[in-house]
Amino acid sequence: MRHGPDDDPSRRQFSALSLVATLVSAGLIALGTYAEDLTLTLALVVCGAALAWGWPVLTDAPSPRGSSWVLTVGVAAVGIVTMTARDQGGPRWLASALAIGLAVAFLHELLRPPPRARLVASISSAALGLIVLGGGSFYLESLVDFAGRRVVLAALAGVALGAVADAALHRSRGLAEWALPIGLVLGGAAGFGIAQATGVQWNVVLVAAMAAAAVGHGVRWLLGSLPGAVEAPAAIALGVGPVLLAGIVPYAALWVFVR
Repeated sequence: MRHGPDDDPSRRQFSALSLVATLVSAGLIALGTYAEDLTLTLALVVCGAALAWGWPVLTDAPSPRGSSWVLTVGVAAVGIVTMTARDQGGPRWLASALAIGLAVAFLHELLRPPPRARLVASISSAALGLIVLGGGSFYLESLVDFAGRRVVLAALAGVALGAVADAALHRSRGLAEWALPIGLVLGGAAGFGIAQATGVQWNVVLVAAMAAAAVGHGVRWLLGSLPGAVEAPAAIALGVGPVLLAGIVPYAALWVFVR
């Protein structure tokens, strides 16, 4: 595959701090799956707070502090809904929580003094951040609706191993384009190993692990080239974001193969 001067994989930023953020957030969520629902929700809230801090810097939002507060409201809304409505159609209530976050994003823009520079960029940044936050809640939904702890662990292993592959290869012009296939292989191996060790249905854990690795790589590929990615808050958001967004993967895999 050939790359132009503006599409060089080695120019994308994925620092050691981003890798640590990915591994720590995946580890926290994995530990939370073995505890009660409240513990997992707290782990997701901690990860969401880290994302809310760094996401506006990563996406170069015109009002970083205000955008962080918007996402913090989103974290609180998603956390509350995830806990209180998990037995009453969690995904439906999740949409309400995200709608609250989006409403706060528009309110934030109304309160900003004119001329409200880069209005569309600010709202787009907040909306995308809310989507990433919402993805994390599906880890708990996978446990509540399908008792899919092993599938959740496979997805977390996939996104973590994919991050390791990206971190190891992203600076090499010749090897960076191999990060995705290597990440898929590592994720698939992890999923297959979990299936063999636990006796669960192998196809669902394999798909979850590989798809999570692909989602993580996609997020890093799209956002790693942004100028703000070199700053510490943004690097943390770049590490946490793929883990949260990949939460939809185990739920979707379980919905397709187990439902």
